[in-house]
Amino acid sequence: MVDKERKLVAIILGSIPWIAYIIISPLFNRAKPLIAGMPPLMFWDTIWMALTSLCLFLAYKVEFGGR
Repeated sequence: MVDKERKLVAIILGSIPWIAYIIISPLFNRAKPLIAGMPPLMFWDTIWMALTSLCLFLAYKVEFGGR
């Protein structure tokens, strides 16, 4: 990949967690049904804590891994 393409992919990967937290999470702001014993918003945030780390790791690898 060219450096500009790598940077664009890294920006997109870094933006995915932001979209998940800021834009999509209000859709899960309700009390029922419980998912794994948690309200939907808490479950969503818990899942995205791990997925954010994964997305940022992949963004780092895409941008700086080939050097």
